[in-house]
Amino acid sequence: MKTPRHLLLPVSWLYAAIVAARNHCYDSGIFSVTAVGTPVISVGNITAGGTGKTPLVEFIVATLLGAGARPAVLSRGYRRTTRGTLTVSDGASVRAGADRAGDEPAQIARKFPGCVVVVDEDRVRGARFTESEFHPDVIVLDDGFQHRALRRDLDIVVLGDETAGPDQALLPAGNGREPARALGRADLLVLNRRSGAGHHGVEGKPVIRMRYELKRFSAEAPGIEVGCGELLAGRFVAFCGIGNPGSFLEILAGLGLKPESFLIYPDHHRYGERDVIKIAGALERTGAKYVLTTEKDAVRLEGGTMPQVPFRPRMVVAVIGAVIAEGAEILERAVLGAAGRRAS
Repeated sequence: MKTPRHLLLPVSWLYAAIVAARNHCYDSGIFSVTAVGTPVISVGNITAGGTGKTPLVEFIVATLLGAGARPAVLSRGYRRTTRGTLTVSDGASVRAGADRAGDEPAQIARKFPGCVVVVDEDRVRGARFTESEFHPDVIVLDDGFQHRALRRDLDIVVLGDETAGPDQALLPAGNGREPARALGRADLLVLNRRSGAGHHGVEGKPVIRMRYELKRFSAEAPGIEVGCGELLAGRFVAFCGIGNPGSFLEILAGLGLKPESFLIYPDHHRYGERDVIKIAGALERTGAKYVLTTEKDAVRLEGGTMPQVPFRPRMVVAVIGAVIAEGAEILERAVLGAAGRRAS
């Protein structure tokens, strides 16, 4: 049974006081900020999950690679089974899967073979290791807005539909990590919002508008091509464990696709035998031909610790990416400029 949010307000007030004190210490110089020799681009948010950071990180990595830069991605590796500094990809081969690295770093490593990916809960230590070991042109700090100990050259904040407004409670009563006034630290704001509404605190900041777009369906079994028509004809069940599962359904609905059954798991959920049995049961019960999921969920179904996945030959992955609907030139110029490159 969940605790009613209004009963958690006193804890949120204490959390807000701690956040305010911490930010004051950084703003006043009481807490030091470490600069490394490599430019750092941070992508973060002020809420807990679901705003679209990972698609934007991937967009930035693709932009940097396309410009001939050598980026490295540095992440915490949320819900990984390891601790400390871990090389997920050395830019030539992937060294760790989702269980040891976290789902998002594993996904980025698999998607961009030429990109170094490192995880470390201590971002300063991770940045120093990445710089000394791999000598990248730029470090892309995933989910780095609150990690102020590492100096960054470009601070990007993603705002989703659930981004906290000026009157919304912080954690745990609300979903805010920081109050809206913290956006004053950002260099760029990226609005990833289905509602298209404005947001308090964005005045005077460059605003980029982003949306999710389905790029393609990728079949897990080699040699099988699956399109919208095939999914409709064969019918499908879907499952996901992401920050905003409703956005996945909306993308499918926009293509005229509706799953026979939709199983929702917590964000970063680590799948086990019971989950696999439940998904396989939904497939059998509905008589559907395919199982559809997201890239982030697919990487969590890999690795030696996973049970046998009987529906893998019938699994289809929805490859979803970020599309910059407004302000693409501003974003490209800022990203390449921070990396010491010129926009084309």
